[in-house]
Amino acid sequence: MKLAGIAVVAAAGTMLFAATSATQVSVASTSQPPCVPKITTVKGATEVGYCGPATATVKVGKKTYKYTGGYCGIDAKNKIPIQITLGVISEVKSPVNDGQPLFQLSALTADGLSIDTVTADWKGKQLESVGTVSLKGKIPSSGTFASKGFGSQFSGSWNCHGVVVTTP
Repeated sequence: MKLAGIAVVAAAGTMLFAATSATQVSVASTSQPPCVPKITTVKGATEVGYCGPATATVKVGKKTYKYTGGYCGIDAKNKIPIQITLGVISEVKSPVNDGQPLFQLSALTADGLSIDTVTADWKGKQLESVGTVSLKGKIPSSGTFASKGFGSQFSGSWNCHGVVVTTP
């Protein structure tokens, strides 16, 4: 699990600022994840395979990519109204993320600014690396996102399917 935290912090360090048009809503949440991520060693490196009911799609041009296996989280102490990791995080760098699917969405609030980002890898290709987005929907339970700023143009959606883990 430490690997996932490092990935999110590393992504947060390179984000651009963006305002969000999302509305936060109250959801039934739990303090316990629905399952335990699977940690394995591949090519001498650690991989964390996430699990849970959350899903997401990313659309780049005419192609749509579907992600599964993970859950949504809220961290009120660190002002993170939504954080999602789906798929696998791998320390194997070539091909990108050892060819494993990975989707991460996070929204941070700091000093009145929202920093909303998406990263996505698919079959060894980086679809988006820390793209700033605008979020819409029933935050944190479900919604849509669209690229914002200087990066590539992409859009998509997520659904927590009723599971939102709250970090005290």
